Amino acid sequence: MKLFEAFRTDNRAVSPVLGVALLIAMTVILAGVVGYVALGVDADSANAPSASLKFTEETVSSVDKVYMHHKGGPVLDGANVVAKVEGTGTPMTISGDVATGSKTEVATAVDPGDVVSIVWQDPNSDREVLLAEYVVE
Repeated sequence: MKLFEAFRTDNRAVSPVLGVALLIAMTVILAGVVGYVALGVDADSANAPSASLKFTEETVSSVDKVYMHHKGGPVLDGANVVAKVEGTGTPMTISGDVATGSKTEVATAVDPGDVVSIVWQDPNSDREVLLAEYVVE
């Protein structure tokens, strides 16, 4: 009898292994669903544009101004782009579309060290994406 015991198969370990595999699969799926909901992924949400922006400073009538130059990338819809200056509560909306080669005033009466941020606001949600940032010299 001892000779045949070596060839006997034991299927008791299959059930716990399958149970653990199913629990891991369910955990991964649940984590994906929770992450999707928690991050607020919206299928209707537009993708943020990736434009190349450059900044210059000019003094006009003894007032320091910051200008944004669109160097390349898609046309930015002015309705969805705002300029924010750190320390001031009112963002400056951009009027009209901003196309490649254009020069747009984005801040006035700035002081050295002020941070000018160009932010794209998603028209389909409350999501904001930082496009560019400039520190006034």
